[in-house]
Amino acid sequence: MDKKMDGVKISVNETGDSQEEKPLKKKAAVRKKVVRRKAVKKVAALEKKEKIEKKSKKENKGGISITIISIFITALIVGGAIYVWQNKAADKDVEKVSSDARSSRQEFEKRLDNLKEKLSGTEKEKEELLKNKEELEEKAKLLEDAKKNYINEEMGLSFLYPAIFGEAKIEIIEMATGTKFIGKFSKNDKLIFGGVSADYVRASTSTVMDFIDTRGFADKKNKYYYQPGGMDENIDFEIQPAKIVGYRGGEALLLNKKSFDGQDEFSKNSGEAFIDIGENLGGLFNLKNKEYKGLAFVNMDFGLMNAEEFAEMLKTIEVN
Repeated sequence: MDKKMDGVKISVNETGDSQEEKPLKKKAAVRKKVVRRKAVKKVAALEKKEKIEKKSKKENKGGISITIISIFITALIVGGAIYVWQNKAADKDVEKVSSDARSSRQEFEKRLDNLKEKLSGTEKEKEELLKNKEELEEKAKLLEDAKKNYINEEMGLSFLYPAIFGEAKIEIIEMATGTKFIGKFSKNDKLIFGGVSADYVRASTSTVMDFIDTRGFADKKNKYYYQPGGMDENIDFEIQPAKIVGYRGGEALLLNKKSFDGQDEFSKNSGEAFIDIGENLGGLFNLKNKEYKGLAFVNMDFGLMNAEEFAEMLKTIEVN
């Protein structure tokens, strides 16, 4: 069909228009199919992914479970091993403790046996010691009672003294004028005796005289006078004996510091003649010897020899 429009001829072909519309529909259908396929593929991919994830989750769950189980089994094995080791260690400790206890008991029993033996030995030793003690006491008693006899023929003197005092010896000392002697005991230096010769003269100007520097004593009208050495025999030192001891052929005087009448520290310090006997006990007697006329004993320890024993010794004196 031809139409004229403003001098323009337009030719319209209807058939041609219908032919052009068909290809467009076809293309749209193809597009839809493509889209649908893509959607299907996407869905399939999602489903596949989902399946994979589910499978992975299952596998992970299974792995965790296996791990947990493995840990549990390992713990059981290790725990069992530890338990067994601990039991073995405990058994060893018990055995060690038992062994130590047995050793300690054996050692204790051994020490106890040794102690019993020692005690038994100690009892025997004790019996022996007691026996020895008794024997020693008897010997000591015999020794204590035993006497020795001192004899000096030159002086004409002899006496008995305790044997425990040892040996008695006299020493002669030469002085400027005359001599003096002093006797000592080897095991008792607290008992001495001595005297001076008839011609003895004291060199000292002191008025204090030693008790053993004597020529004996004088008996005048039932009064006794101490005779010092080196002085006029007429000088009187009247004495008051604490006791008169008789011996064979004469008598001895037992003296102490109170025996010297009128002597005290005042007279000593004032320069008067003073016989120094101290706190000791003295024995004074006369000899028959022309050179040595008298003898004095001094006892300085009453523990070694008391007053009674001292007097008994003086009783044994013999003068020839």
